[in-house]
Amino acid sequence: MYAGQIVEQATREQLFARPLHPYTQKLFAALPHAARRNQPLTAIPGSVPPLGSITQGCRFTARCDKAWSLCSEKTPDWTEVGEGQGVRCHLYEGQGTRGKVQEVGSKGKSEQRQDDSKPTLHLAPCTLLLQVSDLRVHFPIRKGVLQREIGQVKAVDGVSMEIPRGRTLALVGESGCGKTTLGKALLQLIPPTAGSVRFAGRELIGANSREQRAAMQMVFQDPYASLNPKMRVAEILEEGMTALNIENNSAARQEHIDTLLDQVGLARNIKWRYPHEFSGGQRQRIAIARALAVSPQLLICDEPTSALDVSVQAQILNLLKSLQQKLDLSYLFITHNLAVVEYLAHEVCVMYLGRIVERGTAEEVLRAPKHPYTQALLSAVPRIDGARGERIRLEGDLPSPANPPQGCHFAPRCSHAMEQCRKSYPSATNHSPTHSVHCYLYGDSLG
Repeated sequence: MYAGQIVEQATREQLFARPLHPYTQKLFAALPHAARRNQPLTAIPGSVPPLGSITQGCRFTARCDKAWSLCSEKTPDWTEVGEGQGVRCHLYEGQGTRGKVQEVGSKGKSEQRQDDSKPTLHLAPCTLLLQVSDLRVHFPIRKGVLQREIGQVKAVDGVSMEIPRGRTLALVGESGCGKTTLGKALLQLIPPTAGSVRFAGRELIGANSREQRAAMQMVFQDPYASLNPKMRVAEILEEGMTALNIENNSAARQEHIDTLLDQVGLARNIKWRYPHEFSGGQRQRIAIARALAVSPQLLICDEPTSALDVSVQAQILNLLKSLQQKLDLSYLFITHNLAVVEYLAHEVCVMYLGRIVERGTAEEVLRAPKHPYTQALLSAVPRIDGARGERIRLEGDLPSPANPPQGCHFAPRCSHAMEQCRKSYPSATNHSPTHSVHCYLYGDSLG
C-alpha cells in the first residue's frame, strides 16, 4: 500500500521472489543485512504525499527513478500479470507485460547475487575508547513506614565490555534485561553502585567534568518524546552548547548549527520550526544533530530505529555509518533488531538478566552462536526468504532481577541445564581471542 492505494498484490512467495512495483522493490532494497554492510542501504528520497493531494498521475512518481511523463499525467490502471499477481504501474500496461515482469524480476535477483558476493570488511584493531569493568547498578527495594531496605533489584550485575575508537558495539537481549539501564549508567544518568567506567583512560565514576559529559551523548528511542515540543530546532541544538560553554559567540553557534544540519541531511532553514512539524525520521535526525552538537566521541543509541518504517530506517542507518566514517565516532548500539546488528555492528554483546553471557565479533556471534540463549534469540528471527530453521522455544519468562536464580541465570529456561548450572555461575570460556561465552557446556571442568 502507498498513499492510500494498493499498488501491488500477490502471494507471499510471488512478492518475495519477484517484486514488481518500484516502491515494493525499494522497500526490499532498504532492508539491512550482512551482505550490504560495506555499502549504503537504498533509501527512498522524499516522503509520502498527503492523502488527497494528488488528483491525477501515479502517487509514487515524485520518488520513483523509473517515472516518465505519462506517470504524472495519467493514473495507472490495475494490471493483472497472471497467477494472481497484480500491480498498479505504467511499466506493466499494454503489450509485452510478461516480458517486462521477467526483466524486473531478473534484475532484482542479479542485484541480490551481487550483494551476497560482497566480502565482509574486517577492520584492524583500534585504540580502546571505553573500558567498563564489573559495572553494577542495583536499586534498593524499600518497605514499611521507615522505608527499610529489604532487597535489591540487580538491573546491571557485573558487566564488563570494551569499545574501540571508531567501532560499533551492539548490545542485544530481551526487554527488561538491563540494556537501557547500562547505557544510562555509562552516562552517569543513573549512579552506578560499583565498578569502573574508563573513557579515553580517565575514570568517569565519581568525576563530574564538563569535558567528560560532552564526550559521551545518547540518542533515545522516541525522538518525539526526547525533544522539547516548546523549543525550536535551533534552540534544541543550542541547549547543549550553552550548558557546556561551547561556542560562546552567538554567530559562531548559529554557524555550528547550520553545519550540524548539513551533516544530518536537513535543510538549514528548518531550524526555526518546532518538532511536531517533522516526520519521525526527520525528528530522529534532529536528535542525532543534538547529540553531535557538543562534539562527542561516543554515541549511545538506544533503539534509534525501532519506531521507524523500513525506508526511513535505511536513511538513519546510512547516516550513522557516514558520520562514523567522517567523525571517527564510536557507537554503543542497543537494539532488538538483529538484521540491523548484522549490517552495522563490528562486535556484539548478548545480555541476559543484567549480565553479558556472550561476546564476540558480529560474524562470530551471529554465525556461530555458542550460548543457548543466543541460539534461541537467533532462531526466533524471521527470515525474508521465508525459510524456517529449527525454532528454539524458551520456557517461562525472564526471571525477576530482584530475585535472580542461583547459579547460571539462564538455567531455569535452558534445555541443556545440568546440576552444576544451578549451583554456581559459569566463568568465561574463550573460543577465539575475540569470542567468549559464560556457559558450562564449554567449560574445561566438564572435559
